[in-house]
Amino acid sequence: MFRVPITIHSPEIVYEYLEPRLGPLHMLIKKGQALITFVKEEDNARATNELKDVILKGHPLRLFPYIEGELDKKT
Repeated sequence: MFRVPITIHSPEIVYEYLEPRLGPLHMLIKKGQALITFVKEEDNARATNELKDVILKGHPLRLFPYIEGELDKKT
């Protein structure tokens, strides 16, 4: 699972970019983050390898591995 901050890019823009390039995905919005899981496990691996230094609509698309519960921590 990955998380993408949605402060710059809307969830729709992120989805429209990722889905045709890597395949079907599930997206959940939680605390200003899009949590993304690709339907096929190999697409998750491809995302890790292929989505580095992506500029989307003039801004970086930041994709981070998501650790279960990290958004629930109080800061």
